[in-house]
Amino acid sequence: MKRKPYIIAIEGNDGAGKSTIVKLLSQYLKSKNYKVRVLRYNMSFTTLPAIKEGKRRKFSPVVNTLLHFLSVVDQQERLYHNIDFIIWDRYKYSVYSRGKARRTDVSVLNFILEYCSVPDITIYLDITPELSLKRLNGAYNYWESGQDIYPHLSKEKSFLKFQNNVREEFIKILSKNDNSFFINISDERTKRDIFSECVNILKKSEIERNIWKR
Repeated sequence: MKRKPYIIAIEGNDGAGKSTIVKLLSQYLKSKNYKVRVLRYNMSFTTLPAIKEGKRRKFSPVVNTLLHFLSVVDQQERLYHNIDFIIWDRYKYSVYSRGKARRTDVSVLNFILEYCSVPDITIYLDITPELSLKRLNGAYNYWESGQDIYPHLSKEKSFLKFQNNVREEFIKILSKNDNSFFINISDERTKRDIFSECVNILKKSEIERNIWKR
């Protein structure tokens, strides 16, 4: 009987360093001879053309949310044989939190949460909107700044407001999950410090022992 891959979700606002941590974790697990697949919540080849076209046309918040949900579903339902770990660079909680911040109907968002698998571990990189703004140094787009819902605000003010709302939703939903871990992102912490904390979380969770029980 084939065992299911162990699912690790890396979540957080823009500028938190998710992709860097995903890359380092993937390298770490591969160095221990595990087979790893990295997935991104908006990178399904089935839905990516629609997401790109929707961005060009400035699609509605609801369509935005549903396309990202379908992207997750498409990748989630593929068969990954002989894979030990799947690491999500953003997962269903990003779809939920961004959708909630965009005022998508709660019944739709709750369906998304229930439909998608629960990760074995979710690591949330918690960053303030102000630090995120500083880190990105202007390199954020129309969607990351939430200007689709705050067109009357400047790009910077819209970014701070939208990212703060997303962060609040992340904290609310992930605080309810026993398998979620919060890592504080600050100016003083290096990416290696944060990576080391992630590795310690995995070790404490005994994932390498548990994966062979599946």
